[in-house]
Amino acid sequence: MHQRKSAAATPPAAAAASEQSKHSKPFTYDFGGPIGSFIIMCILPVVVVFLFAGCNASYCIDNRFDFGELYIQVTTTLSWSDLVDAKAIAVVFGWFGLQVLLERLVPGEFHNGVVLPTKDRLVYKVNGHTCFWLSMAIVAIGHLQGVAPLTYAYDHYLHLAVGAILLSFLISVFVYVVSFRRPDVLCAEQGTSPSAVFNFFIGRELNFRTQSTGTFDLKYFCELRPGLIGWAVLNLGMLAKQLELHGTVSHSMACVVFFQLLYVWDALWHEKCVLTTMDITTDGFGYMLAFGDLTWVPFTYSLQARYLVDRDPQLSVPVIAAIVALNVLGYAIFRGANAQKDAFRTDPH
Repeated sequence: MHQRKSAAATPPAAAAASEQSKHSKPFTYDFGGPIGSFIIMCILPVVVVFLFAGCNASYCIDNRFDFGELYIQVTTTLSWSDLVDAKAIAVVFGWFGLQVLLERLVPGEFHNGVVLPTKDRLVYKVNGHTCFWLSMAIVAIGHLQGVAPLTYAYDHYLHLAVGAILLSFLISVFVYVVSFRRPDVLCAEQGTSPSAVFNFFIGRELNFRTQSTGTFDLKYFCELRPGLIGWAVLNLGMLAKQLELHGTVSHSMACVVFFQLLYVWDALWHEKCVLTTMDITTDGFGYMLAFGDLTWVPFTYSLQARYLVDRDPQLSVPVIAAIVALNVLGYAIFRGANAQKDAFRTDPH
């Protein structure tokens, strides 16, 4: 979703010159321009719903790829009540609020970001690893006490996904409107196009923060906290549901949950490395990142675990051993490559 050519941010001082240059040469759009970005914004929520409807406890399209059949399945079996649930929406918004509170209240280190075009360097609070374990503890206590059973994630999966879609859209509207609060807001280069639709999609403001929020950067926060930790919680919910239904956790489920949990933990353990990635240094914060972080990551990355609740293939021990070995090798390559990329971005000399 984020793979494309790099672009530099536009400093406030160059806003006038940038505006004049727009009239001298056409703006170069990514993602098919205004039309392409509008289509993407419309399609993404539909894809999330179709992925749920395409394979669940009562139906699975498997490998047939019959999209006509899938369309009929979605349009004839899903009602409004299957999509929207007030409690699930409250859970999604409450989860987001909990992550904000943890980010603000839990002590952490402070690190400088990259040098901006304005020659400034923003300060970021790094406490994601601690917040991850606190989140896991809160979820575990809620489940064990029966206050917030993890199986709710499976039982109301689509409701939660729709709640995340709503949250993503509202945040996108909020950051777009507030980005006009003053003329010297530092915008991403792609976020200053002649098209309001494209700017809404790609994001206008580079680093969304205000004087009242201090070091709280909404884009940086959404990158790793609500969605990524939420993905881990959804996976644990799928594991809990399999245990409830079948009285045991399969080897396949254990592998999926463990290795994906490892990926989430790794991202938060190396949280400060995110400060040198394209999402933070170059992209504006708009619908693309908001939807990707808060909806796409948790509700498409957890599909494997959800599938295994009802359709576990019961793999043999040798196959599981091969999968574990492949994941260990893949993680070693992933960690080494990411360490090299961050080292180069931090000091290319």
